Amino acid sequence: LASISKTMKRCIPIFQRRGEITRWSLQSLAQMANQPLQQNAAVLLQDVALRLEKQQTICDELIDYVRHTSTTTTPTTTTGGSSDTAPGRKKVIQATNNFVNVPLATQLKLEQKRQAQVQKSIQQLQNLHFLHVDTLQLTQSIFLGNTTILDRFSNADQHLVQATLEQVRSRHAATVENLADIVIGLRSIQHYNQQQQQQQQSQNDIMLDTMVETFLRQRLGIQLLCDHYVALHKGKQPHGGVAVNCPLDDVLQDAATEAKHIC
Repeated sequence: LASISKTMKRCIPIFQRRGEITRWSLQSLAQMANQPLQQNAAVLLQDVALRLEKQQTICDELIDYVRHTSTTTTPTTTTGGSSDTAPGRKKVIQATNNFVNVPLATQLKLEQKRQAQVQKSIQQLQNLHFLHVDTLQLTQSIFLGNTTILDRFSNADQHLVQATLEQVRSRHAATVENLADIVIGLRSIQHYNQQQQQQQQSQNDIMLDTMVETFLRQRLGIQLLCDHYVALHKGKQPHGGVAVNCPLDDVLQDAATEAKHIC
């Protein structure tokens, strides 16, 4: 986009490098109350867009993860061959897979359940991917045109930026719950996969936890930044979405209550 670079060079402060997600502190967010709203809009919109793009990438990586970790061998009742078939000597049977003593019908039923869960998880992740693609385009539309909304930044433009960030927040209100449902499904896929070695299972768990943690961190960041700008624009709170004077005991108690409810 031709005009986005000019706008960003003028509006983005030194502490935020272009193309990198900002590691915000509460102090830096609170200080935005002393900066022009136009500058805040440019900075926060760009960071929200970068976080949406990162979440979109994580969705793609999770889809690849499901496809990679869900592959198993075809169920079979074959338990192996004998080590010695000479007459008069007992056959030594060696197991060749983890389905020994499991009826074939049970194996097939488990495999059908696993495949159904694989397809469900992939579909859920694709829906999440498309949601982020669409929302990313919504934020980028602010910069389209020869004269961008941030260049003019009239009263109507200010309300449009606020409405856009509110829409981003609303669209992704249920993504945490959706991701939790996806993760539960992925855990069940790993449970069905009887051919997986313990060491490989542990590595997959670490990989999954890392991707989920990254996704949730960006999700919480987007919600905070959207809430912060909307509060700055409405002017109802002097420091936007950041409260510089708050009862710490109440905050900790609310956090503990919420954590208990989630767990």
